[in-house]
Amino acid sequence: MTMAFANEWASHGVNVDAIAPGYINTDNTKALRKDAERSETILTRLPAGRWGRPDDFASPIVFLC
Repeated sequence: MTMAFANEWASHGVNVDAIAPGYINTDNTKALRKDAERSETILTRLPAGRWGRPDDFASPIVFLC
């Protein structure tokens, strides 16, 4: 959706940004994190090599505001 909006509105001088979190350490991902095999599989695909934290988004959110 972000890409579609960016393409549509670029000619009007509008920039479109988005934050798209992946695997974040929250209650919603507790089961995945507790499953050692699944968690390891996920961690090997993450560039940071760790689960994200909600506070990782504080600076980008402030920047985009």
